[in-house]
Amino acid sequence: MTPARTGQPPIFIAGFPRSGTTLLAGLLGAHSRLICGPETEFFTELEQANRGNRLCRAATWPEAAANYLFSIENADRTVPENYQVSRAEILEFLRRRERSPQAILESLTETYRRRHGKPRWIEKTPTHLLHLRAVRRHYPDAPIVRILRDPRDVALSMLKVPWGPPSFASALLEWQVFDQRSAPFCAADRNTLTLRFEDLVHDPEGELRRVCRFLGEDFEPGMMDTSRSISHVNRTQEPWKQKAGEAIDAGRVGVWQRETTAAQQAQAEAIVGDRLRAYGYPTSWAFPRYVQVINPGTLGEFPALADHLLDGGTRFWPARPGERPRMTIFVGDPCQQGWIGSRRRQRLARLLEVGACAVRAPARGIPLLWLGFPPADQRQHWGFLCRTLARLLPRRMDIDAFCARPPEPAGSVGVSEVESN
Repeated sequence: MTPARTGQPPIFIAGFPRSGTTLLAGLLGAHSRLICGPETEFFTELEQANRGNRLCRAATWPEAAANYLFSIENADRTVPENYQVSRAEILEFLRRRERSPQAILESLTETYRRRHGKPRWIEKTPTHLLHLRAVRRHYPDAPIVRILRDPRDVALSMLKVPWGPPSFASALLEWQVFDQRSAPFCAADRNTLTLRFEDLVHDPEGELRRVCRFLGEDFEPGMMDTSRSISHVNRTQEPWKQKAGEAIDAGRVGVWQRETTAAQQAQAEAIVGDRLRAYGYPTSWAFPRYVQVINPGTLGEFPALADHLLDGGTRFWPARPGERPRMTIFVGDPCQQGWIGSRRRQRLARLLEVGACAVRAPARGIPLLWLGFPPADQRQHWGFLCRTLARLLPRRMDIDAFCARPPEPAGSVGVSEVESN
């Protein structure tokens, strides 16, 4: 055993929901030096809540910080309740700390760690996958462990939980958005480790040894038993997390091969086939048409349009570098569908993204359409950025009219009956 260490940074686990984050947290939390409590969702709304550093102002510290923690809910309870940390304990902790977002989070995680006598804490929240840059900004030395799982198995699993999306395709579209926003960070960040759920369940000791080396900890055989550690990770007693406290089951790998139809398998590869290949998962379908969707996550709210595009001949990703799409489309109301975002920096980035497409597509002879452009009486809530989008994308078409047309031939780039509004 290595000597006892002090001052080591905490550990963050992230991954798309139903990808094995709970299992990984249970395995690591079974280590004698590590503990992982329930999900905090801390970074999900931090940027909005702390705009102008308002959580850390001297005049309202620490009450505003405590209020933020008690505003976050998970499984119908506040996060401090899940951690069994009272408001008085949080206030006392924060009064002794320098004002910072790290102190706010640690009023939960550090208090929990000390209570259970472990030297190092782990935080596991799947949706922090969308906020890894914020995690890194506040914890520059903390190791981040991302866990991946075949998105087809993820989509099936998402359909079995009460908060899941309405369809298999919707789950895949949501997965695609998470991956698109997190993959560049994970590839570039030197202190982020990625492992696959499939490798973990087939060779748990080998993968845990690799993770422990990354974390600077010794592997312990007792890590294989999650029956006790899962009670910390799943304090909310969510039934879909219970399996993480049982013996590792390799039968959870490749469920999609048994439980999906050929049409669903084609849908999966049409949506995320490029990412399946990048992460080493098998693919078998070929698609003659490439259609670029600027905001693909919104397609889940337009099932008829998604079905029309996912007709077995269309994919949403380029098969080779520099491949030109048959058309580029933008879908729905950017505010109502939430694509434009609520944060100023995010909104500007999305506007620049659309602006770049609006310039490139016509120059390359690629039709650029706005499908589902909202009528005038639904655009009253629009701000400057949404109105700018409307000017950038002047060619519009009703979704029902678009879906009534036959699919574009594989070699066609023409679009007829384009309406302007």
